[in-house]
Amino acid sequence: MPAEAKFCTNCGTSLSDVPTEAQSTDTEETATTETAAETTATADETEAKAADGEPEAKPEESKPAAAEQATASTEQQTQAAPQPAQTSATAEATKKYATNYWAYLVDSLKHPYTMSGTYHKYFGLTSFIIVALLIALTIMMIANHAVSEVSGAASSLFGTEQISSAGSLGFSVAIRIFVLVFVIEIAMASVAYLTVHAMLGDRRLGYLDFLNQFAHFSNLAVFFTIIGFVLSLISGSIGSAVILYLAVIGSLGIEGIALVASVFKAEPTTHLDKIYAYIIGTFILGIAISIIGALFGAMLIGEIENVVGNLF
Repeated sequence: MPAEAKFCTNCGTSLSDVPTEAQSTDTEETATTETAAETTATADETEAKAADGEPEAKPEESKPAAAEQATASTEQQTQAAPQPAQTSATAEATKKYATNYWAYLVDSLKHPYTMSGTYHKYFGLTSFIIVALLIALTIMMIANHAVSEVSGAASSLFGTEQISSAGSLGFSVAIRIFVLVFVIEIAMASVAYLTVHAMLGDRRLGYLDFLNQFAHFSNLAVFFTIIGFVLSLISGSIGSAVILYLAVIGSLGIEGIALVASVFKAEPTTHLDKIYAYIIGTFILGIAISIIGALFGAMLIGEIENVVGNLF
């Protein structure tokens, strides 16, 4: 078919709408030229950024990095936020514990033999700790007052220099006295528990609940030791031995009464009489206190001898 033909010689169809080979070739060349130009422009832009020190953009990597940063920031805010709430909760719990313990003390002062409610299981231990701590501090204060007065008297009589603080009872001795008194209190309560639980067969209370009841009987000792400690701060005379007696002997004496009350308040399920149970318990307590005294007494005697030796 001739190139200049306008109609098909076979079917008579018009050839004006059909592109020629030259037109197809021109179209392909134009598309190729545009693609090459875009590729060249992209390459030039990349080289320019590299020359300026700009990193090549990687959208696939930047998006996860941004997400990780946002997640980390959110976690930090979440961890930091509960701290004030936790502090407030701890303070509130401490306040509630102190308030309930005070109610426990007041109730025991009004009616020592009858515990009218159920209290926190550690209130008994709290009472023992307070009594032991106050007794230790009272002994330390009175002993140091006495050492100071004896030193001053010796200085005025013999013309010697007054001893320094090296001749005083320090906090290390107070800590040992605290441990000694606390162990004796636990021994007394434990012997009472053994007597009631094992000998008389009264198993209504667990150990910590029994300590609460025992301390309820003996919480007068808390008030005795508070009075004794306050008086030891005020009084500086050797006559403050009365205060020491009030604080130590009075408090431990009250806890001895608590042993009696614990035994005779029990509801026995065995045939052992309460009197015999109490006698056996007292005998066991005497052995326990002897062992405790042997363990802790040597340390305290050594400290006291050191203080007395510095006086002369």
